[in-house]
Amino acid sequence: MLIAPLDWGMGHTTRCIPIIKALLAQQCTVTIACNANQQLFYKKEFEADNNLSYQALQGYSVFYWSRFFTLAITLQIPKIALKILQEKRWLAHYLQYNTCQVIISDNRYGLYHPSVTSIIITHQLQIITPYFKYIINNTIARAINNFNTCWIPDNANENQRLSGELSTNTKVTIPTQYIGILSRMVLPNLTKTSNSILVLLTGPVNAKKYLFKLIKNYYCNTTQVITIVNVPNASILYYLKKQGNIKVLPTVNTALLQQLIATHETIITYSGYTSIMDFYTLQQPVLLIATPNQPEQEYLLKHVCNTFPKLFTPFIN
Repeated sequence: MLIAPLDWGMGHTTRCIPIIKALLAQQCTVTIACNANQQLFYKKEFEADNNLSYQALQGYSVFYWSRFFTLAITLQIPKIALKILQEKRWLAHYLQYNTCQVIISDNRYGLYHPSVTSIIITHQLQIITPYFKYIINNTIARAINNFNTCWIPDNANENQRLSGELSTNTKVTIPTQYIGILSRMVLPNLTKTSNSILVLLTGPVNAKKYLFKLIKNYYCNTTQVITIVNVPNASILYYLKKQGNIKVLPTVNTALLQQLIATHETIITYSGYTSIMDFYTLQQPVLLIATPNQPEQEYLLKHVCNTFPKLFTPFIN
C-alpha cells in the first residue's frame, strides 16, 4: 500500500492516521510518500514497524496572502500543475522498482496509475470560489476521474454531512464512497480547568500569524489562562513567553493534544475541514474562525455552525 497525503498544513497528514493504523492492524505493508516534516510527524505518531516505511516525495509548497487568497492560488496554478506532473513521474519511477497493489492519495491529483488500483481521498469534489467556478470544478472532476475510486471523509447521511455541498459534483463519474469521519482523536476522561482557553493555531504560517494576532488583541487584558499550540515562529514565541497568563507549546503529539482538549474549558481554532472532523468526533464544543478571504473555510464555518449549533460556534459573529 502506498499512501501519500498533501502537505498543505497538517490536516491531510493527520487525517490519514486512522487509515494507516487500520492497514497496519491488518498486517498490510504500508509506505508513506511524504516530505521531511510529514515524515518527522509520522515517526512520532507510529512506533517502529517492519510493515511501515517512508519514501521522500516533495509537496506542493502552496502559499497565500490572507488578503488575496484567490489571487495567490490562481498565480500558483502553473506551479501546482508542474508539481502534479512531477509526482506522476515520481510514481512511474517508484513502480518500476517496487510492488504496489493500492495507491491511496489524499488530495494529490498526480498519484494514480493504470496498472494499480488508485484511490483518491477528498472532500473537495467542488471548490467554493468567487471566480471561474465552472471551469475550476470541471477541472477538478477530470482530475478525480483519473482514479478508480473516490473516498469522501464524511457521513453518508446527507443531513449529517460536515462538508455540505463541497462533496458533490455531478461531473465526477467514478465510484464515490462516503467512508465516515476520519479523525485520530479519542477524548480522555479528564476534568476541565475552569476559566481556561486553548488556542490551536493550524494551517499555513500566514494563517497561524493572523489567528495569533486576533487572540492577542481579544484577550490582551484577560486574567484567563491561555494555552497556545503550534506557534509559527521564534519572534511570536519570544513575545508569548513574556506573558504571565499564556502557556506556549510550539508542537504537540496526538496524546498531548487530546489531553489539552479534554482539560480546557474554551477552545478556539480555524474552520479547516480536518479540525471540524476532529471536534465532531470528540463531540467537543469549539469556537471556529475562518481564515480571512478563504472561501472554503468561510463556507464550512457557516455550514457546520448552522447544522451542528451545539458543537460549533463562530468565534466572532
